[in-house]
Amino acid sequence: RALVTEDQTEFIIGTIGSSVAAGHDNCQYDNYENQLQRTFGPVWEAAGMKLIHQNSGQGGGCGDDYRNQAYCVKQNVSPNVDIVHYTWTYFEVGDDVDKYAIRESLVRWTQMLPRQPPVHVLNVLHLPHTQHQFQEYDLGTLYAKYGYNAFYMRTAYANGGYDYQKDEQNGIDHFSPQYVGDGYHNVTRYGKNEENPDRKESLGVVMRNWHPGPLAFEFISDTFAYVYSKAVLKALDMIQTQMMASLDPRETYSASKRPILRKTVLPQPKFCDSAYCVVDEAPGCLNFEKPTFGYWGAKIEDSNDGLNP
Repeated sequence: RALVTEDQTEFIIGTIGSSVAAGHDNCQYDNYENQLQRTFGPVWEAAGMKLIHQNSGQGGGCGDDYRNQAYCVKQNVSPNVDIVHYTWTYFEVGDDVDKYAIRESLVRWTQMLPRQPPVHVLNVLHLPHTQHQFQEYDLGTLYAKYGYNAFYMRTAYANGGYDYQKDEQNGIDHFSPQYVGDGYHNVTRYGKNEENPDRKESLGVVMRNWHPGPLAFEFISDTFAYVYSKAVLKALDMIQTQMMASLDPRETYSASKRPILRKTVLPQPKFCDSAYCVVDEAPGCLNFEKPTFGYWGAKIEDSNDGLNP
């Protein structure tokens, strides 16, 4: 729909999440959102559009986490977002109850937004080898139709074929703080020609501490760019099929023909409380975080303001 809707000039990815999303301990240029914008952006430029990645990541020092910030999705990012990224996964560690309920709620709420964006989860740890692995699969299966998916960074690294266990036996931990090189590369692509030796070494760091470094962020960015590029190719095939059948894809995939989803259309919830997640409108919240890209939501008026009763 984005490709054929003539009045849509931007494709928006919006990230809600913690300091991982914010890119703490890194230059802003190196966080995964900016890297994804640079890598995937030319695809949208070719379509006469601009890729925007809104980063509403925030540190956990203020007491916020996924339990309250998921309610703020249409305040934190634009309500016209095309894809939502969720990166609150560090804060989920040790929570065996709320995390899947919150994620399921978020998936359902985003389907009430104008462009019905899929929710894609970024977790920089391993896919759990416990019952929670099956809960993740249950959630993915139940909402696959709506695009839900989750990416586990360290599992993906291991699936690439590098023998991390052998390195660990030899005392090498690629995910220890400030380690340079992930087993596949020793620096980001854009760092290969870096002349400043300190900056070049910095661009090869996998994990700063618990926060990813530029090299891990590049891996994350490339993964999303690869998956999304495959989706664009699929969309182009669909558009071409319409044209070969003498049909107008602008009409077939018109934004005005997007099905309106009501709470009764979505599957019965598996984890979330139906009192909160079986609704026809995404919730709003009182949010003091900056930056935010969406609606004001609730806010506190000055005592002298005309809107203050």
